[in-house]
Amino acid sequence: MSNTARTITAVLNTAESTGLPAEYNFSGTITIPAGETVGSETISFNFSEMPIGPTRTLVFDLALPDDGSFLNTARATHTIGYTAVCPLSGPQLTTVSFTFDPWPEELSWSITNDANGLVVATGTGYDGLTSFSTDVCLISGDYTFTIEDAYGDGGALYELTQNGNVVISGGPAYGTGESQSFTISI
Repeated sequence: MSNTARTITAVLNTAESTGLPAEYNFSGTITIPAGETVGSETISFNFSEMPIGPTRTLVFDLALPDDGSFLNTARATHTIGYTAVCPLSGPQLTTVSFTFDPWPEELSWSITNDANGLVVATGTGYDGLTSFSTDVCLISGDYTFTIEDAYGDGGALYELTQNGNVVISGGPAYGTGESQSFTISI
């Protein structure tokens, strides 16, 4: 225990971190008060800048002082995981549904948030299926749905619904692909 406050620099290891700078805010230092053995610092997260679902990591390399005040220097790296979760449930979720042509493995799709350009939902790999449906979390805002067909004969039918209402629908004749803009209001 030290009689003076100690400051540790926490350097983000960008090679090992999957978090993006727009998603969090951190000062880069941790202060351990005098006479204490524990220090802390706040990391604030901007969940509006991150996609719902995937877990991101921040890996910090800690620059511990070489003054003998730290007996255990084995934990010179610290990893923090974080995930944006959907604040919605039930009928507020947007449902994406497909009825496939005989070649569902050719289809891929995405939904992009028009405000920040983030892809918030994607899908591919439907080999052997005749239909597929999934719920996605879309908060109020403007989005673009894009569907693509690898062979170029665009044959699947698709539909996005919210609260039982059709938001957009399309197919089956879209060639290599098409995009439709839509708005979600919750």
